[in-house]
Amino acid sequence: MKEQCENCRFWKRPEAQAEKDAGNCRRYAPRPWGSGYVGVDIHEDESIERKLYSIAMWPTTYGHEWCGDWQKK
Repeated sequence: MKEQCENCRFWKRPEAQAEKDAGNCRRYAPRPWGSGYVGVDIHEDESIERKLYSIAMWPTTYGHEWCGDWQKK
């Protein structure tokens, strides 16, 4: 068995994955991916409250890739 993502116990291919060879490495917790302002609230006193969001995701990898943390399923 090759030590590749598709054979690793930490790798998962989402059921609705558009690209069939891509999946997510779940070896560690999701990593921060980005952040920004999603919108604003304007209050009665005309003050503005900006709403910040952040996104965390598991890394996307391809089944044929590999890393040093590979473990057999």
